[in-house]
Amino acid sequence: MWKHLRDKIQAIINATNLFQQIYTYESAEFGGDPVCTITASSESADYRTTTSNFRVYAFQIVAWVKRGSPRNEQEAEDLLAELVMG
Repeated sequence: MWKHLRDKIQAIINATNLFQQIYTYESAEFGGDPVCTITASSESADYRTTTSNFRVYAFQIVAWVKRGSPRNEQEAEDLLAELVMG
């Protein structure tokens, strides 16, 4: 289930065309700017009855931008806010 949900989230983010790369794992180095990472965060389940089971799958989505070059600190912060807030 995790992979299926992660792939759907990746497709939705990819459709925005805001990121040069989308990683479904935490990478030590990025091949673009800006990029985002999608990682599994937590899972919980509540088994009430056979017909009303409840599951929550949480993901952490992080936007990454380079600071310094090619943009200064303020430009990087503004871009990050634009990516997250839309």
